[in-house]
Amino acid sequence: MNAMAGFGRLARAQSSFGVPFTSDRFQPLPPQAVELARLAVAVCEVLADEDGASSEEAQVALACAMLNRMRRFGPDEGGGGAAARAGVADFGNPAFCRAFAVACLVMSGDCEDPTGGATHFHHHRKNPKWARRAEPRALIGAHVFYVLG
Repeated sequence: MNAMAGFGRLARAQSSFGVPFTSDRFQPLPPQAVELARLAVAVCEVLADEDGASSEEAQVALACAMLNRMRRFGPDEGGGGAAARAGVADFGNPAFCRAFAVACLVMSGDCEDPTGGATHFHHHRKNPKWARRAEPRALIGAHVFYVLG
């Protein structure tokens, strides 16, 4: 069998998101893939400030809070707007790949939200004004989590 025959079958296949693979035109990313990439980049941005000091549980908590926020307030609001400022996904960066894996785990629903539905968080050493009027839901790793709005 030649390589082009195999490609023809692939071109007729459907991806898991229901978007056909085609060789003759560009297919835009489905909304789920865009949301996943934004979440992974936002998680990377937050974790970069910690120099890899977060446990997997803390990374899951951060991703859950960012996803809760993105879904409640809009896609540009995950991680306090981090997703809106985010650059391109860098699969050559090990930190991005770890954050992408966490984002996949969270978006798949394979883990419970340890934050209790939190939409906001801050490092425990900081005390932002908005947090003074909110009830904390969880302290996981170095972050305090809240539900606002």
